[in-house]
Order: sequence, then C-alpha cells, then structure tokens
Amino acid sequence: MAVKNGLMIGVVHRDPSGEERLYRLLRDMKPTLITLEISPYALAFRQENSRRLVAELERLVPPEQRNHGEIQAIYEMLKIPFEVRAAARLEQAMPVRFECIDDSEFSRRFLAKVESEIIISENLSTLLGSPDVALEQRIDVYYRRFHELRKREPVHASEFGFSSAELAEMAHRDDQMERRIRELRQDHRWVHVGGVAHLISVDGAMLLWDRFRNEDMQRLFLDEA
Repeated sequence: MAVKNGLMIGVVHRDPSGEERLYRLLRDMKPTLITLEISPYALAFRQENSRRLVAELERLVPPEQRNHGEIQAIYEMLKIPFEVRAAARLEQAMPVRFECIDDSEFSRRFLAKVESEIIISENLSTLLGSPDVALEQRIDVYYRRFHELRKREPVHASEFGFSSAELAEMAHRDDQMERRIRELRQDHRWVHVGGVAHLISVDGAMLLWDRFRNEDMQRLFLDEA
C-alpha cells in the first residue's frame, strides 16, 4: 500500500522491537520521503559517543544487573535510534530518503546530561533500586495510555502528563518541525515518524498532529501496524 497525502506514525522511543516493525510498515507504505523526530545533533552525538558511553555504563553496572528495565532503557537511549536504523535500511532497498528534523539545540541540552546526571553511580544505584519492569512492558503501557488519550481528543493539558513548560517546549519544537516538513515534502509521498505524544490533539497547544490533521492526513501508532 502506497501512502498518498501523508502518513504520520506515532512511536514510543527506545522500543526494542521498534526497528523491525517500523521497517516493515515503511516498506509497505513506499514513501519517497521520511521525516524523523530526531535532530541532526542527536544522531551525530550517538554516532560519535555511543560506544564510549556504553562502555562507561558497563563499567558501572555489573553484568547480572544489566537486564534491569531501567538499564535497558539507557542502553536503548545510547544506540542509534531505531527510527533511523529502519529508515536507513529502507534507503538501501528503495528510492527514498530520510531527514532528521527535530531541534538540535533541544537535543544538545538533553544529551549534555547523559554523562553528568544519567551515567553516574548515584543515579544508576537509584534506578537499580526501583522495581524491575521490563522495558517492553513499559513501552506497551505507554502505547495504551496514548491510545486512550486519542479516544478523548482534544484532551485537556492536565490529562496529558507534561508540565506547562514541557508542553511549551514541545510546541516550539513542533513549530520548527512543521516548517521543515513543509519545505521538504513537496512532490513526495511523505511519511513522518515521531513520538506518540506529538500526535495527540491537546487543548491550548499546537502540537504536530494539529498542524496537519486538516489536510486529509492519516495517523497510525506503530503498535497498530
């Protein structure tokens, strides 16, 4: 099935099974352009630092504790995102290109905390002391939550689970992504892949879905594929 007017795919980041599922869906949609809610800086940071940071994580976490759900989430955070891996595989198989369009400055601020706040003994000890919930189970819970929110759109900001500052940051990023998408998507069969939170209609905010939903746009969460 080829995408026509545009498809927006909502994903939960760091999903261990996301790459294969997304690859199959994109292959079936046959886009010529894929935009990804990943910034150029975030991709470059992982390409340059992933191996070193994984080694530091493994220095601090004994082998018998590395399967803890919180530690697995950090492993996934340090990898090249599954969205990029799936899009890059598709680029090798058919005439399509992908573009990373999120805000690099936002990524720079977040990733600056990886070594100073996340991969440090104190934080890892705290995480390992928390209940061990498998990462796959956490991903499923997150998907279910956003399926419920989607049924009640537009949802009130208080139901959304983000602070007013976080919501404002999301709207700012989505404004930039919208501009970039509109520059890129002309004459393309276009698919966007981004976090499910950006593809929900929220009262008082203009997130990415609300910026495109009146353009005969399709929306799909990855766990539905």
